[in-house]
Amino acid sequence: MDNALNTDEVKKLYENMTCIWPESDLWHTYTYKYMCAYLKRELPQFNINNTTKILNAGSAGNTYGIGGEHYHVDICYDKISYLEHAIEASVEDLPYVNEYFDGCICMGSVINYTDAAKSLFELARVIKFDGFLIFDFDQSGSLQFIFSKTFKKNAVIVNTFNSGNMDRLWVYSMQYILSILNSAGLVAQKIEYYHILSPLAYKFLNDENKAATFGKFDVVAKYIPLLRKCSCNVILTCRKV
Repeated sequence: MDNALNTDEVKKLYENMTCIWPESDLWHTYTYKYMCAYLKRELPQFNINNTTKILNAGSAGNTYGIGGEHYHVDICYDKISYLEHAIEASVEDLPYVNEYFDGCICMGSVINYTDAAKSLFELARVIKFDGFLIFDFDQSGSLQFIFSKTFKKNAVIVNTFNSGNMDRLWVYSMQYILSILNSAGLVAQKIEYYHILSPLAYKFLNDENKAATFGKFDVVAKYIPLLRKCSCNVILTCRKV
């Protein structure tokens, strides 16, 4: 897959952000809180302790409130330079030996700024067998794209928003992501959908903060199979087999 995104532009966007998850941005504040809550629920099954080596891919310095020994990787080094284990690198090309980590978290739609196949294969490479990978991504099956050529395409670049800034990223279909995981030796054990009605609201309101308020309906919408599969965001918990 040809990567038409300009990495320097992505890097510049995030370097210019004083805060990656500003409270004034209701959409991304909801996203951040949802991810933190999900990790808090899911990670105990992996028996995380102080010596558990966790690759925190594209972290921007966040640990999301979870324990373990975090190894931070980001293309914006200034966001992680103050941390003990910090390396400037792309998720597509990690500077670690095979099977080095007990697990990995890759949150905040990091995958959407990369070639998903390259990134997921690379993450699988550095995770130990039976290790975990938890990541999220924005999907092309979102209600934001319904009735458009983007809807449910395997991989397509879209123009979108990010804390008041214009942004460009890849969106991927669920089918495409699952096929990559299967090829990389990763099994999705749990799939969580959120921001279900928010993208449809954004389509009509064109206001991310107003649309974000529809996130409150996720608590009900995620139990409606056909509806939840049209969410904007998806989190997957995977095992390396």
